[in-house]
Amino acid sequence: MKIPISVALLFTMAAFPITSCNIQKTTALPAPPNEQEIAYYRQRNPTKSPIVFGQVAVIHSNTETHPVSSAIISVDKRITLANKNGEYNLNLSSGIHSLVAGQIGFYKSSKILTLSNGDSIKLNFHLNYDSRPITN
Repeated sequence: MKIPISVALLFTMAAFPITSCNIQKTTALPAPPNEQEIAYYRQRNPTKSPIVFGQVAVIHSNTETHPVSSAIISVDKRITLANKNGEYNLNLSSGIHSLVAGQIGFYKSSKILTLSNGDSIKLNFHLNYDSRPITN
């Protein structure tokens, strides 16, 4: 039986609420976007509203990362999912925003951004495995 993504997401958010954010051993790294990435996202959003995009990945070694597909990105009580390559993009309003990225089995990572109209911010989240045992 297939479970609709909306039901699976609701279960995930209920079982692992983002409000109790555990940010141990994680990093959110602002990376300089290249001109091609900026042009791609601006073309999809011709307004001057701020754009935040990037990738959610897991660190396997000092030099090796792998994308976290369907990672949950929460922004000011809104939720979006990363694609199968761990990539996400958000059109936000100007102001201060709290971004949290996570997935079951990983520590969450958060970053607070102050955005202005016309901003294009590349924000990559690097998650680490959460190897704590499940307890009741």
